[in-house]
Amino acid sequence: MRRAMAIHPRRNLATSLETVTRYQERMLGAYRDSDRSAQQAGLSEANPGP
Repeated sequence: MRRAMAIHPRRNLATSLETVTRYQERMLGAYRDSDRSAQQAGLSEANPGP
């Protein structure tokens, strides 16, 4: 891996940045989904209905 980085530093940097961005987007999406479901659960618990 180090040899590849030494040969193509820019390409590997771009690839790793792309991977990190994709990973962050996936984590943010998962966090948003879990946050939404947690809010729905909290609302249903706070307002159980008649």
